[in-house]
Amino acid sequence: MVRMDPIDLYSLPETSSFHGQDDTHIAAVSHTIGELACQLVEKLNVRSATLARGGQIHFALSDAATMRVLAPRSSVGYLRAGAIYQQQGNERAAVRMYDQGLEAVSPSDHGYTDLKQRRAEAMHAADSKRVDFITQLPLDIVATSITPLLFESVHLHADKPCPYLYVSRAWQQRLLASNPLTFMIHKDVSDSRQVIKFASHVKSLVIPSNKYGSEYDPAHVLLKANYPSLVKLILHHRGDRGVLNICISSVGDALTWLKLIVSLEDPIDLRFVLDHCPHLISLEAAFFDGTMTNKLTKQYPNLKDLHLRALSRHGITDKSMLNIVGHLPSLSSLNVGSVPSSRLLSTLHHYCPNMKLLAYGDSILDLRTYKDHAGLQKVSIGQSQIELNPDDLISIISRHWRSLEQLALKGLIKEPLKWRRGFVFERLTYLEIDAEHDALLTLATSIIHLAPCLEAIKVFIQSGDDPHQAFVAMTELNHLKCLWPRCIAPYSNSLYYFIQHHVNLGDQSSLQEIRLLLQPDMPPCPWLRAIAQLANLRRLEIGIKSMSFPRNYVAMMDALAQGCLALESLELKCGAVDLPEKCLVLFGAHPGIKRLAIVAESISNHDIIAILSMPNLQCLDLLTLMDDLTLETLKNNIPQVNYMPLSTSDRLAFSLSS
Repeated sequence: MVRMDPIDLYSLPETSSFHGQDDTHIAAVSHTIGELACQLVEKLNVRSATLARGGQIHFALSDAATMRVLAPRSSVGYLRAGAIYQQQGNERAAVRMYDQGLEAVSPSDHGYTDLKQRRAEAMHAADSKRVDFITQLPLDIVATSITPLLFESVHLHADKPCPYLYVSRAWQQRLLASNPLTFMIHKDVSDSRQVIKFASHVKSLVIPSNKYGSEYDPAHVLLKANYPSLVKLILHHRGDRGVLNICISSVGDALTWLKLIVSLEDPIDLRFVLDHCPHLISLEAAFFDGTMTNKLTKQYPNLKDLHLRALSRHGITDKSMLNIVGHLPSLSSLNVGSVPSSRLLSTLHHYCPNMKLLAYGDSILDLRTYKDHAGLQKVSIGQSQIELNPDDLISIISRHWRSLEQLALKGLIKEPLKWRRGFVFERLTYLEIDAEHDALLTLATSIIHLAPCLEAIKVFIQSGDDPHQAFVAMTELNHLKCLWPRCIAPYSNSLYYFIQHHVNLGDQSSLQEIRLLLQPDMPPCPWLRAIAQLANLRRLEIGIKSMSFPRNYVAMMDALAQGCLALESLELKCGAVDLPEKCLVLFGAHPGIKRLAIVAESISNHDIIAILSMPNLQCLDLLTLMDDLTLETLKNNIPQVNYMPLSTSDRLAFSLSS
């Protein structure tokens, strides 16, 4: 039988004859109760041990828990639970249980020493229980499953040893078998010993530019060892061009992916790079000499993705552009950061028949992924203040009507428009128009009429006119889910007509998301009030232009809060200015909001209380400044809070880019 100290259930109150209580009788009964409790704990201990031996762990642990409830200051319950965990091989859980016992039990308890001894045994067993899975598993499993788990998407520090590579020689050999390493150099070449040591197993390397005045050139690391497995290189360089050329020559034969950024004073020679990197599949080059004094003279059939940034906005000449596409027959993706002219658009398919993605000017779309089917899938054409030839635009759009999925047009065109009908854009789901002239908006309206599958439209009107026909055309779309109306006139009858159309559709409306950009001088507008009546609006994003709020911003928010009954996500992007006080007060009672995102200089206490009052809020994303106590309060009351304190300049840049 386990030796137990008497159980003290709880302290009894002091009594006296004045209370009419019999002290002797109370003491006797209390002693009897204590004895019964000790007997019960002893019986539970025996039953728990028997259950554990029979494999009924759940019931055994339940008895041990009852023992700790009856006798929380006795070692018996803790010892029994710890023994059960050790029987299972769960040494860590046993250590935690013994720790609880050592905190609760008095050192004078007979089992206190046993608790310390059992804890030490469990800790030793836990530390000794290690499985060398790297050397025990088959090599192919290590290479395909374990190594990617350890190294995929992980940038190792060039100046810090990776612990996995120094466990043993066997670990190092097996982990390096598939050449998995990606290194990033943070400072100078003198801190790159780990890169040089494992150079033959480096598959990816990131080299930043050296600081002005530094005697080191980080690119020198490429000359201090051989890199036969290096397939991906990101190199920022503003040092000696001779060193750069030698570096590219030394590693170029293995490279398939290269991002090269140099200074404006010494632009990239595209021909030199392609000649010395014959296996390149993807190349991003900035800054590049758009006049191309060193023309391409042979075909480069391996290159599929090309992203060029010229020295200036008008840096790439027509001849240079023609020379480039004429020698890259396998291009699938072309991203050119400036527009020499639109003349090449009508003949691009002759030179690059496999083209899937095209950004000709400001890159608006995500040009990283495409599908296997033939034809252009994502097209972004134009720049601010740049005039485009409408015939060239219509030519490329019409040619790829079967394959186009996303289309963005920016800038200005002039009439006449020679638009050939007789087809439908079968796959077009996203359209973005940044118009500086009515003619481009007219073209967009024609596209909307021919694109019944459109799901998202972004309209940025800089002419100040009401884009009546475009919004009227949108009412014909049965699958439109998202609308981004930017710089729309406050009294736009056409936008009001469009929103009211979806209000009238009720539950049949497809419109689920609206992203607004409010003007500083915007008065109350009918179309904004109409948004509150949309039956299926799930997401609403509200930004401000020029870091200034409309005078009636709070009233606008109140109007939206009293409607938008289906709203689940609300995003307020204010940049580097304070969120107007009490703009969220009425949203505090909104029954549907599950996600709230705020970018602002600060948030008032009234609005913090409103946020805490939202009954179904699950996620709060904050880019702001906030004191620790308020942040802790939010985290204690909202399941997920993502907080990022940004500087004023960062928030300003974020707001402007949004």
